[in-house]
Parts: sequence; structure tokens; C-alpha cells
Amino acid sequence: MLLLADAGRALVEAARKLERNARGDYAPDPTAQRFPEWKGAADGEVKPLASVSFDEVFERWKRERTPAASTVSTWKGYVKSVVAHLGHNDMARVRKDDVLAWKDSLIEQGYSASSLQVGRIAAIKALFGFAVDNRLVPANPFDGMKLRQKRRAGTRMQPYTDDEVARILSLSSRETVPSRRWLPWLMALSGARVAELAQLWGGRVLKVDGVHVLRLTPAEDGGSLKNEGSERDVPIHPALIEQGFLDFVIEKGDGPLFYGKATRAAKGGRHASKGVSNHLATWIRKQGFTDRRKAPNHAFRHWFKSACLRVGVQDSVADAIQGHKGSRGEADRYRHADIKTMAKAIAIIGVPKEQLRN
Repeated sequence: MLLLADAGRALVEAARKLERNARGDYAPDPTAQRFPEWKGAADGEVKPLASVSFDEVFERWKRERTPAASTVSTWKGYVKSVVAHLGHNDMARVRKDDVLAWKDSLIEQGYSASSLQVGRIAAIKALFGFAVDNRLVPANPFDGMKLRQKRRAGTRMQPYTDDEVARILSLSSRETVPSRRWLPWLMALSGARVAELAQLWGGRVLKVDGVHVLRLTPAEDGGSLKNEGSERDVPIHPALIEQGFLDFVIEKGDGPLFYGKATRAAKGGRHASKGVSNHLATWIRKQGFTDRRKAPNHAFRHWFKSACLRVGVQDSVADAIQGHKGSRGEADRYRHADIKTMAKAIAIIGVPKEQLRN
């Protein structure tokens, strides 16, 4: 009853206050001083932990996002880099000046702004974003950071020339190690990424609608692909069949074609196909292909795209073959090239012939 009586008196006093306001009297209300000042919690207020380590956030991010093993390995190195610069492992202590100083130190070490934008800084910024989303830290110190660098002439990555492709394929044809024998041919005549091909299994060399194809999916023992569009069927070029690739697949069986028996990578470890890709790149460099603007494996992918352009393959078909995201954004999600269309396109890509040298 006392509560009801107090509430009734408060209503009467409030009505009187409003009446005084209506007459133009806005003097402070002495009655209001009886009540404590209202302080509500801020909407979405973040209460950071006393300390939250980069390692802890990285582990939580891994569990939730389940990135590829190669990404885990790379980002772990980025975390070590920023922790070494800061001199501590506490994300809650990091401020904008700290990350700006780290950025400046990386530039001084010779890293380009463009490489940092998609590498170290992009990764650590993403971890802070994850921490903010999960209310582990109050703000992302990378927000608003701008990295601008004018592209310099002579730095853009280049495709192999026809002659370079011909020379590598000629060298490859003399090899007996499966990765050296077949991966250069597969890269040149499919335009696929080396990582996609290095994890190919014999059981995914199939015949679809009468066409022999490579079914590019994550390897059965824990492999991964770059993105959703990377998973696809790619017709096999007639030259590969003439070279005996299908016979090689039959001989190897349904398992991995280019690395040892199926072995699931240890948690956070690299898939076995990563080593295959790296060893192949080293082998190509040792054959004399040392132009730093031509990535040993990826320059084949650039060459294939150029070859498609030369022979008149539609961009949408070339994109479908290579697992590229098209330039038309959302519209490209609804455009699908069928296997026979892609097979016709691949078949008209000529195999470069090595030029005679005096």
C-alpha cells in the first residue's frame, strides 16, 4: 500500500510540474532531487576482458571460421609479427598509434602497401574485427587506416610467353616424377591453379556427358580450395589424352595422383599438396625461368587466359573453366557453361611448339 501511495504522490507532483512548465515556469523542480539520477547501460556496451591475447582470439577465430590449413599457417606468422613489434600479446591494449607504427615498420622493411593491404594488415584487421564482433575488445584500431601506393611500371605480374610454355612442357615431357611430368601440362591446358591440381585424386578423373573431366574439389584427406567458385569440372585437353594422362591415372588408381598415400593433415598443418606445389615451383626456377614477374606456377594461369582471348573464347566460358568470378557480379552467379561448351573451348587452345634455336 505504501508503494501505491508513493506512486500516487509522484504522479500528482509530476502533473504539477507539467502545469508549471505550461505557464512558462521551468525552474528546477526541488521534488525531483529526492530521486537518484538515472544512468542506463549504453546500448551494445562492450566490456573488454582485463586481457585478451592474440593467440586466444586466433584460436577462437580458427574454430569458428575453419579456414584452410595454408591460411592458418600464414596468419600464425602474421600474429607473431605484430606481437613481436608490440612487445606484448594483449589485443585489449592495442591502440591506433600502435598499428600505425607497425604498418610504418613493415613499409620500412620493404613490404609494399598493396601486399600489406591483402596480407599482414588485412589478416590482423580481420582478427580485431572478429574480436569486436564477439565483444572481446571495444574497437578495431585498424578502422580508417588507408594504405595507398601508386602502381609502378614494371611490377605487374606477367604470363609466360608461348615459347616459355613450349620449353617448360618439353622439359616436363622428359620427367618421370609425376608432379613434374603432368602438372605443367595440366596447368597450361586447363588454366587451373596449381593448388587445385596438386590435390587431384584418380577417382575424380571422370567422364561426364561423354567428356573426360578433372573434378576439382577439396582433396578427400582434408584439402581445400580458394573459394566456392573453385569447385568445378574442367574438360581434359585432347593433347593430354594423347600424351597418356588417362593411362597414368589408371595406373595410379583412385587415390592421390601427385603426393603419397592419403594422410589427413595434422590440425592446423599444411596439406601434402602444398609441398608438391612448392617443389614444382622450385624445379621450374631451376630450369632457368627466373623472371620475378612470372610466378613459376601461376604464370601458366595467366597464359591460359591470354590464349583464350586470342582464339575467341567467350569471357564467361573462360571464367567457368578457370573458376574465376566474372566481372558482372551477381549476374554471373546465374550463368553456367556446360561441359561440352567448355570442352570445345579448351580443344581450340593450341599447344605451343618450341622454337628452333641456332
